[in-house]
Amino acid sequence: MFSRKIIIEKLKNSIMQNKPIIGVAVGSGLSAKQAVEGGADLLLVLNAGRFRTIGVSSLGCMMPFANSNEMVMKFGTQEIIPRVTDKPIIFGVCATDPTLDQDKLLEKIILNGFHGVNNFPTVGLIDGIFRQALEENNLGFQKEIDFMAKAVERNLFTIAFVFNEKQAEEMAKVNVDIICAHLGWTIGGMTGVKPRITLKDGADMANRIFKAANRINPTVFNMVYGGPIKDPEHAKFFYSNTPAVGYIVLR
Repeated sequence: MFSRKIIIEKLKNSIMQNKPIIGVAVGSGLSAKQAVEGGADLLLVLNAGRFRTIGVSSLGCMMPFANSNEMVMKFGTQEIIPRVTDKPIIFGVCATDPTLDQDKLLEKIILNGFHGVNNFPTVGLIDGIFRQALEENNLGFQKEIDFMAKAVERNLFTIAFVFNEKQAEEMAKVNVDIICAHLGWTIGGMTGVKPRITLKDGADMANRIFKAANRINPTVFNMVYGGPIKDPEHAKFFYSNTPAVGYIVLR
């Protein structure tokens, strides 16, 4: 129902009508239904959404509680795809899973009716010695770029989370459809994750990322996620101060 071409045309029409593109990361059939009723353009089926649904911090998505790809496939096919027929559904892929055969997973994603992929959970959220070890053992961000390149070849819609200009350039080179400037974990509560950057710093970071990506691919969609964005007014700040055409929120 939603080919890559159709999704791109729908997003272009929204932009032409001056409507922001809204992506919602969901973790259950109920949250997917609520997102659709709220006007979401894209549904991202992410393991972080699943953890949030059961009352666990989003940080749980980076911990070894279960295999992320298996988890997303299970609740995505059982709860979301059967219930949502009028919105594109994007599979959140852990491309750095050392047990993963990327080609086989892509085949399964297509067979089960997902319309696109997003690189999440992503090693972009990991730093320090652990990140260095992942990169040295071929489990770094390049694995995510490789996966997205294969998804593009199979004509899946692609949303790439990136954290800096270099990553944006590399994702743009493989012709992903959306470059999303990931500004870090979303704001939690009193005990949740706190943003590391201000709105202004976030906008500056997004501008650098978008400039790098648009230099390679001027037609890629620019979106933002996370960090200091916690309400529509904050999102509006990014629309006014960057080339962002939409944002992604985690329910």
